[in-house]
Amino acid sequence: MREDRGLNPSQFAKLTGLTRQAVANLEQGSVTPTISTLEKVGDAIGLAVTDVISMGAVTNKPINPKILSLVGLLRTLDGRSLELALSLVTALAEHRPK
Repeated sequence: MREDRGLNPSQFAKLTGLTRQAVANLEQGSVTPTISTLEKVGDAIGLAVTDVISMGAVTNKPINPKILSLVGLLRTLDGRSLELALSLVTALAEHRPK
C-alpha cells in the first residue's frame, strides 16, 4: 500500500507517526500491529482499519473474510454478550483438533 502511493519508508513513517524501524517491522510481518498502529496506517493512506486489515496493507497477509465477518458481528454485542462470545471462542480454540 505504501509503495502503491509512491511513498518511501521514511515518508510513510513520517506520515503515520511511526519510526522507520516500526514500518519495516510491519511490512516484514515480524510484529503484530496494535489497533492504534492500524488506525495510524489507515489514516495515512485513507483507509478504514477494517480495510487495512482485510487488504493486508500492513503485513501483506490478507485476513480471512470469515474472521472479518466475525469481528463485525462481535462489534454489535453488548458487554455481557461479548464476554460470553469470548468464552465460547476460547473454548473452541482450546478444543480444536490438532
